[in-house]
Amino acid sequence: LDLSQTRKILAHLGACPNRKLGQNFLINARFVQKSLEWAQLNSEDVVVEIGPGCGTLTGALVETGAQVFAVEKDACFFRYIQETFPISVCNEDALQFPIGTFDGSKSYKIVANLPYAIASVWLDFILEQVRLPECMVLLVQKEAANRWLSKAGTKNFGALSVNLQAAYSLANKCCVGKN
Repeated sequence: LDLSQTRKILAHLGACPNRKLGQNFLINARFVQKSLEWAQLNSEDVVVEIGPGCGTLTGALVETGAQVFAVEKDACFFRYIQETFPISVCNEDALQFPIGTFDGSKSYKIVANLPYAIASVWLDFILEQVRLPECMVLLVQKEAANRWLSKAGTKNFGALSVNLQAAYSLANKCCVGKN
């Protein structure tokens, strides 16, 4: 979805971004395509999306043939996603249900444009899961990415950096602007 399509959906739903929920709507088709490429999704995969919003990323995830689970806290967007896409979506807080209704019993991936307000706290919960995701492709605020990627001895280096870097090979793949 581009900016115009996103605005049409928001108008149809009578919705606007809720800053308290850290909502930000993905309108960059390049990031959507790169996310799919980096996650290397196929029809055998299970993928979890956090905060699908208007469904820009959701639609692309569905097109891969992967089984998609999503967590959407906003009731308006939950109903929209539930009515629009053939996925398992729950109307819950991702801090309470970090991988939605997926039980974590088999390999999974996470591809998400994370709500800014919960990114680091949510990631802590993910790192506590019995089974870690095979890979994660996450769009987050630059400040969060910088903390997660920080090196030992720097002021941003902390427990989350240590745990994340111990579990995964991290890469800062691109920077997405506001539009």
